[in-house]
Amino acid sequence: MIIPEIDLQLAVASCEGAESLVHHEPDKWAVISIRGKYERKAQLRCAKAVVEIVFDDIVRESNDLILPSQDHIQRVLDAIVKFSGDPLIVHCSYGASRSPAVALGAIYRCAKQKEIPDAADFSLKWLLLVGV
Repeated sequence: MIIPEIDLQLAVASCEGAESLVHHEPDKWAVISIRGKYERKAQLRCAKAVVEIVFDDIVRESNDLILPSQDHIQRVLDAIVKFSGDPLIVHCSYGASRSPAVALGAIYRCAKQKEIPDAADFSLKWLLLVGV
């Protein structure tokens, strides 16, 4: 979906959905690929660019799973800046929690840069339209 106010084309997807998008539109999409420690790596050879970030869908320490950290957040923010102006796919295994959270951050960052009034409300409304 294109968000015209912030010049952002954004898709939120599952692993399979991201693979399908980049396969059908080669060299178009930049991808923030999020997966857990034991989740399969997405096959994104046809993507324009990929930043892979590995952390699990958890909110507190749990055995040998990877808890999201400040470093993960920084890598997400760096990827959003790096891919500025490119159509962007944000995906995780199911496209239901980690990827929408990252997509919300991407929309919000762009909205703040464009000085959109009430950037938080704007971002939440667009996130719902993107397909979450």
